[in-house]
Amino acid sequence: MGGAAFAHAAANGQPTLRTPRMSPEVYEHLKLTYLRRLKDYFPDREVITLREAPEKTDFGDIDFTIASDRPVDPMHLASALGAAAFLSYGGLHMLAVPVDGTKHPRIPVKYTVLKTAEPVDQLSEETYAQIDIDLVKPDLFAWHSFYSSYGDLSSILGQIVSNLGFTVTDKGMMLRLRELDDAKDNSVQLQISDKQGMLFLSNDPDQVMEFLGLNLRIYQAGFSSMNDFYAWLARCRLLTPDYVGNLQYKRRDTSNQRQKEYKRPAIKSFFEEYLPAHVGTECAEIEDPDMWRANLARRREQWRNEAVQFFKKREELEQMRVKLVKSISNQTADFLVKPIVSANYGGNKQKVHEIVRAMRRWVGFENGQPQILAESHSDEESQLHFWLEGDVLRDPAAVNTWIEENWARCKALERENRKG
Repeated sequence: MGGAAFAHAAANGQPTLRTPRMSPEVYEHLKLTYLRRLKDYFPDREVITLREAPEKTDFGDIDFTIASDRPVDPMHLASALGAAAFLSYGGLHMLAVPVDGTKHPRIPVKYTVLKTAEPVDQLSEETYAQIDIDLVKPDLFAWHSFYSSYGDLSSILGQIVSNLGFTVTDKGMMLRLRELDDAKDNSVQLQISDKQGMLFLSNDPDQVMEFLGLNLRIYQAGFSSMNDFYAWLARCRLLTPDYVGNLQYKRRDTSNQRQKEYKRPAIKSFFEEYLPAHVGTECAEIEDPDMWRANLARRREQWRNEAVQFFKKREELEQMRVKLVKSISNQTADFLVKPIVSANYGGNKQKVHEIVRAMRRWVGFENGQPQILAESHSDEESQLHFWLEGDVLRDPAAVNTWIEENWARCKALERENRKG
């Protein structure tokens, strides 16, 4: 929360707590103090502080991560650590603690986040420091420690790899199928979830860094300056000069992205200042967008093939791709069939939807020809995609004739099946 959690939280009869940014001296003192207390409280768990970005002159909060798959009582935790107040969201607990490291003498107060951004007018006389305690499942502990360290590491890495078909999440590094991106850009409103087209590669930080060409030894030693941090990131082997040259063209230019970069200038500085200056290529406008898109698609395919080989995911990729393509094709067929059903039935939209659903379950194909099945199958097993040639109907007239002659039978079978 960057130290701002209690500025937008309230408790009945209590003031808004002041949690100003900490000097490096206060930060280090409290970090060591609460690291010791947390290790005493969690004697059998791994407890760490997240690595901070270098060259910071002040700190909003102190981030602690604990490997645990068991919940804790936030009141008990806050009391044991000597906090004045606490906020809790599932496995994340934010505490307001005395800035001198002493234990607060009174029972901690539970605060809740305000639904509006307006805090209570009355401010506390005392100042506090905010510490964040994140309970992370043991199997995700190493990844979370990597993903959440150095402030903007995950955001910068995410933008580096995104255009090449990868996504960095709090669960690990994923391969994003091209068909998923195409489905989201499709004019047809397809109900495709990210889960259907995101292949998990790894949540082992060492393995991911090896694939990306990032030096593990340098990462573990830490960075004394932002320049060192940027230099390490710029060695990512995906950042070839030709890719860097036009990276800005495909970076997400949305209001959310601009707002994020305004609040986190380190991200913008890396892409717009460091890379052009040190890779030796300007982030220029695209002279030939079509050629760039073709080159990017080719490069994306190359990295996909390398990734599934490196992470040993080729079989999983093929299985996921087959299911995704089938789902996209069936939904496209549904979309194209609906107006034909509507024209033949002439009923309301709800009835049209019912008929299309019945066809999805009762229509099969043999030697390319549709037929009504003896038994229905599930929506996921729909065969309506056999009517397609790419993303259009192969023979609209033939489809229209078949639907005209058979929609009523499909509807009756589905209704009868539901009764049974």
